[in-house]
Amino acid sequence: MTSAVRVAVNEANLVKNLKFAFSNFSTFLGELIQNSRRAGATKVDIVLVGKTLTVTDDGHGIENFQNLFTVAESGWNQQTQTLENPFGMGFTSALFACERLTVESCGQRLEAPTSTLLQLSDVQVVPGDFAAGTRLTLANLSFDETRVEGALKAIARGYPIPIIFNGTSLDRPEALDCATFEQIPIGAVWIKDLSKVTLARSNVRVFLQGLLVAGLPHCIAPLVVIHLDSTLFNAKLPDRDCLIDELEKMAEIEKQVGQVIHASLAKKQREMDVVAFVETYWDVACEFSPDLLRDHPAVPARLLSELESLACCSDTYVPYKYVPTRDAKPLLRDDFERGDHKVVLGSCYVDLECDLASALKLAYVRAIGASVVEKRLPAGHWLFSAPLLEDFDVQYEIVNPGVVAGSGSFQWDFDLQICDAIRINGVWGEVTIADDEIAVGNGEDDLHICLYSPKDVVRPGVGVEQFEDFYSDDGFDDSWYDESLDKFRRLIMQARHSKPTDLLNDLLSDIYVDTASALSTSYILQVSDSGRLTVIEQLAG
Repeated sequence: MTSAVRVAVNEANLVKNLKFAFSNFSTFLGELIQNSRRAGATKVDIVLVGKTLTVTDDGHGIENFQNLFTVAESGWNQQTQTLENPFGMGFTSALFACERLTVESCGQRLEAPTSTLLQLSDVQVVPGDFAAGTRLTLANLSFDETRVEGALKAIARGYPIPIIFNGTSLDRPEALDCATFEQIPIGAVWIKDLSKVTLARSNVRVFLQGLLVAGLPHCIAPLVVIHLDSTLFNAKLPDRDCLIDELEKMAEIEKQVGQVIHASLAKKQREMDVVAFVETYWDVACEFSPDLLRDHPAVPARLLSELESLACCSDTYVPYKYVPTRDAKPLLRDDFERGDHKVVLGSCYVDLECDLASALKLAYVRAIGASVVEKRLPAGHWLFSAPLLEDFDVQYEIVNPGVVAGSGSFQWDFDLQICDAIRINGVWGEVTIADDEIAVGNGEDDLHICLYSPKDVVRPGVGVEQFEDFYSDDGFDDSWYDESLDKFRRLIMQARHSKPTDLLNDLLSDIYVDTASALSTSYILQVSDSGRLTVIEQLAG
């Protein structure tokens, strides 16, 4: 026994469940407006009064009302079907948006409860007096009517024809006829600001047939606007709010827009002064056109940093210990290759755990006056011939080393050693540093640090910043920082004194007592191993 089957449709259930196909309440608004545009309308006029919405256009109208209510049969001519791929489903969404629907066009009129239409009952089309265009009236809206204006404003942004809501023409800042678009193989693109352009989702809006299919609808000022060729791209039905094969298509779109950006940058490079070009377009060129920068004879000033002071590697250090070079000038390749402008590549932070001599290297760079370039460079850029900080070879000598001050309790194993200066030899010759503390690490397994404190240091003890960031779970610990620096300052100052009386005077310099009870009294003091003072005896007055 044999039998045959074929695909069939339960019409009643299909129509009943269509309401669940539309995920966005505003889909029906977009479809109604699309129908007006496809009908050749030059504008769409929408009026909302209470719970009644009226949509009027000046298109060529609807001769066969049945096309509006036939699912998957658009009724459009062959050219429109080829260019836009209408599906014949969108208008049905209006049946779920109101309780009563009126359609007027080409001298015909239909009015019926939507429940009757959804039950697939016959509804009479009668003569009417509305001849030019089409007028739809949706009474007793089934959703919050206060959302209509916002939805229409979002649709209008890139729409090809004006949308008028309650007498006001809505803004269309991204429509094809409202800006200067460049034709590309996938459609048209408008790059608002070449110097800031990115293709991040928050900065791009992509439209198909005037409706947003990619990008954020609430982004006020996207940097890139794209209108796709509807013969090359299709939107996912029924909402039409994203592309079919979205990942693949977006990759193609980004590739095409990237080529436009590259061509625009190449044109700017030919037209502009070499310095002005990199100051304006460096960041964008790094992303989209690194090949344009490899041999470009200038680097923008903002890439160059100078060391403000030496500090350990910490993303949260406050204040930051490197700053853009003051009164910085762009780096010219000729100056760099002649050695007139010295540059090193790497981080501006001290990291003694990774490089025992990192503070020495940075102190040397600072003393020489070299610029530090930390940000990424395009592959193959000429500045890669500059030395890397991590590859720096420096030798140092302590000038007139003095006593070692006790470091006391601290999480690091380190000593404080006074000296007159630190002499450092490097690729650009020798420098002598007498006004900056420098921490040097040693030891293969257990890191031990010696902090050298030259005689002309203004703030003795501040060098501990090179291996401690003073951060706890609650953030920067000001008390810990102040107490530590005060302690180390005293230890260093005490180590510099050759006379016991000078040491004691320094220890007591910030101690105040009640003069009424202690005036002119004398005491015998004892200094402990940790540097604390203890009163042993009060002497008779």
